[in-house]
Amino acid sequence: TKITSYFRCGDIDSAVQLFDKLPHKNLVTWNCMISGYVKNGKVSEARKVFDTMPYRNVVSWTAMLTGYVRFGDLDEARSLFDAIGSKNVVCWNAMLSGYVRCGRMREARELFDAMPVKVRNCVTWATMIEGCFYEGVVSEAEVLFDCVPERSVLVCNAMLAGYAEKGDVDAAYELFIRMPKCDVASWTSVIKCFLKK
Repeated sequence: TKITSYFRCGDIDSAVQLFDKLPHKNLVTWNCMISGYVKNGKVSEARKVFDTMPYRNVVSWTAMLTGYVRFGDLDEARSLFDAIGSKNVVCWNAMLSGYVRCGRMREARELFDAMPVKVRNCVTWATMIEGCFYEGVVSEAEVLFDCVPERSVLVCNAMLAGYAEKGDVDAAYELFIRMPKCDVASWTSVIKCFLKK
């Protein structure tokens, strides 16, 4: 939409003016305002829009939640997360990522354990594995990796990157040669590992 274009260019005033002039605002335009404000670092303005919306959908909730996570207000993010009636994988992963990035692994693990197994995807598993390596709990990362239902490139790369950071060449190489598919990130991690040796 034109509103999104204005926000993308950083022209917030024009986006607001256009929004205010709209005689009939639909869910898309409301969500564009929330996302636009969040992407421009204006979370409190996004919240005002969110609070005045006549109705919301999962996109509205996720955009607002992501905004709080991005700027480190995890308590407010969690409050929103808990209020969402029907959570999708994006909501779960946004909250999980926020906890991991802020080093709150106990809460990340509790959230992961509470997450329905059928909702988890490769991003969920990779995020948890990365978090374990950040905390220096390699054995926990390995346990998680062993439980992954599908060893996607993303999940394998999370393990490779962790091993590379720890300088564990043997573990990294063993995983690398067993990977059915590799990408640039895979090669980068393995090379980095050997360079650290």
